[in-house]
Amino acid sequence: MNIVVMWLRYQSKRNQETIRRRKRGGIYHGFHGRKDWRASALQRDWRFYGPEDFVLHHGRCWKPQPLPPGYRIGKLGDCGRNACRLALRRPDLTYVEGYAIAKQMASWENYLGHSWVVDQERRVIDPTWPEGGVEYFGVPFETSYVASICKKSPTPTLIERWWDDFPLLRVPGTRPKAWYSKRFDHPMGPGPFRRIRY
Repeated sequence: MNIVVMWLRYQSKRNQETIRRRKRGGIYHGFHGRKDWRASALQRDWRFYGPEDFVLHHGRCWKPQPLPPGYRIGKLGDCGRNACRLALRRPDLTYVEGYAIAKQMASWENYLGHSWVVDQERRVIDPTWPEGGVEYFGVPFETSYVASICKKSPTPTLIERWWDDFPLLRVPGTRPKAWYSKRFDHPMGPGPFRRIRY
C-alpha cells in the first residue's frame, strides 16, 4: 500500500478524534498567525476532517519521475506558485495538490503538503523538486478553476485557502464537477459525498 495513503488515513482519523473532543468556541491558529482549519471545523457546512481527509477522498497516486528536460526549476518552498504558473502556461498539463515524499527524506514520517503538475500519462512534472519525489498522492484541479483562484497572482494552495475560509473543506468540496479535472476520472465516481456527523 502507498505510504502517503497510510499516513493520510492515520492523520484523518486523528483529526476526526480531535474535532469530536473539541469544545465549541476555541480558536486555533496555524503558522504565522493565520487561521487553522480546526477553527471552523464545527460549523454546519463543514464536510471533511481536514485537508488530509479531502485529499484521501478525492486524490489518487501519480507516477514519480525526475524533472524532464525543457522545464525550469522553480523556487524551493514555493511549490503551489511554481505548479500554478506552469499549469496556467501549459494547457496540456494539470495542476495537482496533495502530499508527497521527497527523495532526500524517504520515510513515511516525512510527508509534505505539496503541489505539482501532471501530463496526460499521469507522470509528475515537479518544478520544485527537480530530482522528483518517491511518492505522490493528490487531487487534480481543472485549469479553469485554478485560473479563477489565481486571477491576480499564483496561490500557495487551493485546498487550504485560509483567506477564503477553506471553501473546499466545506460544501463545495463535495461537488467535484466544479473543480475536479475532467481529464481524469474521479476515484469515487461523480459524487456527492458523505456528510460528516459530529
